[in-house]
Amino acid sequence: MKPEGFYEKTFEVDSLDYEKFGEVAMEAMTRAVEEVVKECKEKSPESSTTSRTFMKHFFSSFGPLIWAFEKKGEDDPDAHYTTLTELALRNAGYSNLSSLVNKCTSPLSKDIEKYIDEVDPDDSDSEVEEG
Repeated sequence: MKPEGFYEKTFEVDSLDYEKFGEVAMEAMTRAVEEVVKECKEKSPESSTTSRTFMKHFFSSFGPLIWAFEKKGEDDPDAHYTTLTELALRNAGYSNLSSLVNKCTSPLSKDIEKYIDEVDPDDSDSEVEEG
């Protein structure tokens, strides 16, 4: 189930141009960030990718992760390809925006690591049976 309000669009990518599904997915995600960046620039009076208005619009479309999947694999989580939004931005040629997104989302990553440590202080992936 996708979070409400996040960007969702279908991009047709010719899979014959790529060897692996991951490459097709990355191309689709790159096209998505290019489109959203363009839309956010149009909504921002400064047309700058570092303005407060731009960032507000951008983060209302994307979070720290972006994912893609084949049309027939939407309901199969194993068929999804996920990457950091900052990597899709870098792939699209927005290196400064990519760095800014990294700085904005780094605290979130640290919070996630903290919560994981609280749940599993031994950093063990094994499950404990209750009974």
